[in-house]
Amino acid sequence: MPSTARDGRDRERWILGRRRVDVTRLRKIYWPESGFTKGDLLRYYRAVAPVLLPYMEDRPFIMRAWPDGIEGGSFYRWRVPAYAPTWLERFRYRVHGTGRVAEMLVVDDPAELVWVANQGVIEMHPWTSTIRRPARPTWMVFDLDPAPGLPFAEILRVARRIGDALEAAGLPGVPKTTGSRGVHIFVPIEQRYTFETVRGWLKEFLRRVAAAHPGELTLDKHLAGRAGKVLVDYAQNAEAKSIVAPYSVRAKPGAPVSTPLTWREISSGRVRPEEFTIETVLARLERRGDLFAAVRRPTRLPTL
Repeated sequence: MPSTARDGRDRERWILGRRRVDVTRLRKIYWPESGFTKGDLLRYYRAVAPVLLPYMEDRPFIMRAWPDGIEGGSFYRWRVPAYAPTWLERFRYRVHGTGRVAEMLVVDDPAELVWVANQGVIEMHPWTSTIRRPARPTWMVFDLDPAPGLPFAEILRVARRIGDALEAAGLPGVPKTTGSRGVHIFVPIEQRYTFETVRGWLKEFLRRVAAAHPGELTLDKHLAGRAGKVLVDYAQNAEAKSIVAPYSVRAKPGAPVSTPLTWREISSGRVRPEEFTIETVLARLERRGDLFAAVRRPTRLPTL
């Protein structure tokens, strides 16, 4: 564990690699219903950094801060704040169609991760592309979002349908909880396709899955069209869109964590997202290892 120095004022100085990071307001309650504090959040990110950071590496990062915890207000910040230390990695992104340039953060090491979390950033939302080729994704993402009242077991059933169809197409699918009510399935792809190509492939693939399993999933975002079904949203497959990273905490009651699952867990129908929190995920990692590692092996999209 990194060494710390205390000054007795609800703050510590953590030594992370070659960096010193001052962490503050450690006793502030961030999750009132469960009593988890800002310090609990920071200690979780410090511990999980070696596993989480490979999924943040070289990816622009959108900050969303809850400085007063999950029941307070939040705000988004694309640009690096003026007070940020000079050692934070930056990426100058030319905003498409505007001519404006945003200097964004790239979170690549434990000191950067802890510094960001100390700003009140609970959730980690990297892009699906990298700073080297921002217009070409490395991940294709299925976002499964249930209609109101739909049990989580039904989401797992639809995830299994998509997983089976991906396997039949010769593609790996890597599932995880969103940390909220849904499931994400990531497919690692070669960084050769445009976002438009990826969305077109996804739309046709999902149209075929929906036709094979009518009444279970939909691409229609309107509530009337979603009744009793799981929405499979592919809109996040676009330049400058972000997705919650595996092992990211969510600003939801109970401090849930977006957690990788096995396909056996998906098939069982028994796993529930509330099982995975900042209290339980580190022990799961010790037992199971990084179940998301397959997302680092890119594949080529087949012709449908």
